[in-house]
Amino acid sequence: MTESSPNWGGQELRLVREAQWLIQRGYRVYVACPPGGELARRLPKYGIPFFEIDFRITDASDLLRIARLCRADIIHTRGSRDTTCALWARAHGFCVIRSRHMTVPAKPSLAQRWLYRHGSERLVAASESIRRGLVAQMSVPAETIDVVGEGADLEEYHPDVDGAEVRREWGISPSQPLFGVIGMLRGEKGQRRFVNAAMELLRIVPRARFVIVGDGNTPYAEKLRAKVHRLFPGPNGSLFLAGYREDVPQVTAALDVLVVPSIQEAQTMVIPQAFAMAKPVIATRVGGIPEIVRDGETGVLVEPNDDLQLATAMLSLLENPTRARRLGATAHAYARQSLSFDTKMRALIASYRAALDQHAEITPSPAVA
Repeated sequence: MTESSPNWGGQELRLVREAQWLIQRGYRVYVACPPGGELARRLPKYGIPFFEIDFRITDASDLLRIARLCRADIIHTRGSRDTTCALWARAHGFCVIRSRHMTVPAKPSLAQRWLYRHGSERLVAASESIRRGLVAQMSVPAETIDVVGEGADLEEYHPDVDGAEVRREWGISPSQPLFGVIGMLRGEKGQRRFVNAAMELLRIVPRARFVIVGDGNTPYAEKLRAKVHRLFPGPNGSLFLAGYREDVPQVTAALDVLVVPSIQEAQTMVIPQAFAMAKPVIATRVGGIPEIVRDGETGVLVEPNDDLQLATAMLSLLENPTRARRLGATAHAYARQSLSFDTKMRALIASYRAALDQHAEITPSPAVA
C-alpha cells in the first residue's frame, strides 16, 4: 500500500484500518510513505511494516525495488504522486490498483485523465458519486471501477459503548443535549457552519452544548480556533474545541447527535460509526453522503452552507426525541446489515482479485515469476 501524502486524515486512517484487517487475517502488507510524515510517525504504533520514500519521479525505481523485495502481488496506491511512481513498477509486470477517496476535479488536466485511465488495472471509489465523476470527468470505463464505501468496526462501535466519562471530562451533565462534529479541521469539513448554527440554536435552547473534535494546522484551523475562542471565551463555553482524540467510540457515545456540516465530502467514516452506535445524524447533501444518509429514514439531510437550516434541523431533533431515537434505531439496523468494516473489506478483496484476474490475462505475476 502506498500513500504519498505527509498528512493525517480520513484517507490515511482508512489505509491503516485496511492494513490492520488484512494482517490480522494472514495477508502480508507493507506500506510505503514519505519520510517524516504522519504515517511514518504513527505506523510503528499499529505494528504495520513500512518503507519511506519521497514519491518523486526519481523514486519510481525505489518503489519497484520495494515491490520486488516484498514479492508483492498488488500495489495499492492512493494519490497521483504514488500512482505515477507505480507506473514504473506496472511497466515491469506488477498489478496496480488505485483508490479515490475525494471528489473528482471538475476540470482535470490531460495528465490526470491519462493517469486515471492507464495507471492501474482497477479503481476503488469511496462512493458512487466518485465513481460517476471518474466516468464523466476522467473517461474511466465504468466496468473497471469498484465502489467500496466507508464502514464501521461493529465490535468497536455499538450502542453499549459508554460515553459518560467523556461527558464528565467535558463538564456536561446527562440532561444537557450535546451536538458534535468529528473530523480534521479543514475548510471542506464545514465546522464554521456548525459554529454559526450553534449560535442560532443557543438563542432558543441556551442549555444545549456543542463540541468540535479534531485537529489541523491549516490557516482555516487557526481562524476557526480564533472564532471559537472569541465567541465562546473561557473553559466552560457552550461550544468548545476538544482537539484530536483517539477514543472516538467513547466520544461518539457521549454525543446526542452527530453533525456532519461538510461543504465537500466523499463519504466520511464517522457516519457509519455513528449509525453503528444508534446515534441520529444530521449531514449535508453533498458527495456520497446521501448514499447512506436517507433523509427522514437513517438521518436528516440539509443543504451545505445553510446555517439556519442546520440550526432548524438540530432544534427539530431536540423537540422530537422520539423521532431522534427512531432515526438512530433505523440507522443502527442499516449499519449492521450493510456498513460493517468486514463487509467493506470483503468488497476490497473482491476488487483485488478482479484486478489480479485482469492482470493475469496480460502478464504473469512478478511475485512468482
